[in-house]
Amino acid sequence: MPLVSVIIPNYNHAHCLEARIESVLAQSFSDFEMILLDDASADNSVAIIEKYRSHPKTTQVLLNSINTGSPFAQWQKGLASARGKWIWIAESDDIADPAFLETALGKLDQQPDASFFYSDAIYLAAENDHAPFQHYAVPKNRYFKTSRWTTDYAESGIGEINLCLKQACTVNNISSVVFRKSILDEAIKGTDTYRFHGDWFCLLKAASRGNILYSGKTLNQFRMKRDSLLKGDDKLQSQQEYFMILQWLMEQEFVSGKKELLDYFVINYCGYGLFADGPGYGRKLFRRYQAINPQLAGQVKSRLFRLKWSRKKRNPLF
Repeated sequence: MPLVSVIIPNYNHAHCLEARIESVLAQSFSDFEMILLDDASADNSVAIIEKYRSHPKTTQVLLNSINTGSPFAQWQKGLASARGKWIWIAESDDIADPAFLETALGKLDQQPDASFFYSDAIYLAAENDHAPFQHYAVPKNRYFKTSRWTTDYAESGIGEINLCLKQACTVNNISSVVFRKSILDEAIKGTDTYRFHGDWFCLLKAASRGNILYSGKTLNQFRMKRDSLLKGDDKLQSQQEYFMILQWLMEQEFVSGKKELLDYFVINYCGYGLFADGPGYGRKLFRRYQAINPQLAGQVKSRLFRLKWSRKKRNPLF
């Protein structure tokens, strides 16, 4: 049985899929299986995946005929087939350093209470795009006024949540993470109702169940995507998901500073753009909030107006 299961979920990334798969196969740590998934891509992704069907590391090829609409549904599907003790969800448009798994397992093997490991990452800027920064550690250190992400560290998951993870998804991206499967099996539940922020929700739940290990080495590269402002139903869905994350955080006894956290979410996530987008948008959004948690929706609404008149400026990490 392999020690690590590498899940590669793909959708329309034919242009970089082969490089992703090859970066997995080039790992210096070799005790892993590879599970390839495609969510009904419209490009030639399936043809590329088929080239690796007979590779000795490939144990499953899972192809959807209809798109699920949620990347997190693909995570769950891959996890259901995984046999390893550790799980690496290697997104199809990213690239790993050959030492990624070796570094991760070297740390995880020494920490029986670890929920997950993650490393620093660098952006792969799209052609003709300018990346605002290269190392993911840079904006995090600046925002939280620390040098925390410059070097390796170990932290209790609850400590990590209260230090930073409750305010933003400070774990670079999911490709930089290796999870303990027994933790991920529980943490991943419910993410298939998300389209945009299920990774943050999953990481929060995983962090609450154990310790976190970090490497300051840049062992992951992920592609800088062109900025696109969410509009209409996509923006509604994104803000609804932020509200769902806020609800989870407010329900946890271990989360500190809930009043300040509520204000932070209102100004940066749940209330962002409501006045600019007009009353019609606001009514639609708050109907969604009320359907999830009427009491919390009322708290968000009252704080929104108070913070609006205080002229407090939006200041998210990303």
